[in-house]
Amino acid sequence: MGSTGSVTSAESLAAAASAELPAAVGSADAVESSAAVESPAACASPDAKAQSPQTSANHTVWHTGGWRDAAGEPGNYAWLHGAMPVGEDRDYDAYAAACAVDDWVSANIPADRDIVPLGFSQGGLVAVHLLRINPERYRAVISLSGFNAPGQVPGTAPADDRLADYDIPVFYTYGKNDGVVPKYELFATAAWLEEHTWLKTKSYHGLDHNVSLEEFADLRQWLLDNDITSGVL
Repeated sequence: MGSTGSVTSAESLAAAASAELPAAVGSADAVESSAAVESPAACASPDAKAQSPQTSANHTVWHTGGWRDAAGEPGNYAWLHGAMPVGEDRDYDAYAAACAVDDWVSANIPADRDIVPLGFSQGGLVAVHLLRINPERYRAVISLSGFNAPGQVPGTAPADDRLADYDIPVFYTYGKNDGVVPKYELFATAAWLEEHTWLKTKSYHGLDHNVSLEEFADLRQWLLDNDITSGVL
């Protein structure tokens, strides 16, 4: 889940399987859960939805997997309208994308299975935003080189006030040489996650807006530490 890939690219949404992390980081999978989770009406904010890009007068519309033009023609998929929208635009985009994913999860994944969203770049924002609309449904979150929505628009992050109560594990990492997401965005995201989740964060020398084997090794250990995988990765 990320800025410009198709839904089967490494910059798309995924979830960790009980024994392995899917190689195609765009498939939807799940891990076993010991108890069913009843999801609240996370995306029932009429004010936010009315102004979200899903239903706005913009020339792009949401389809499963990303934004397309008004005729629904596929192209370079993205979760957000721009590479890094700012302010209220980012809130609306993050909310619309997270709601689309959350609706898909609700319709396709049994409620008694844990979901661990994984996203890169824009996808990291959407993965984290799933916690901000429906923290009861998601076991943990992995955000690689992601950033965060400011939460300025009422109703676009309805679970923020209760998120910290769940202490949900989050793995958030990025490269020290990232030239796409500004450092102040990376630092602000880490600070916000520290306040609202059970955060594991690390930055990597020499890494730009990309991923690395060292990062994946740390991710593997984090999955083991949080009992998300059996270790067969």
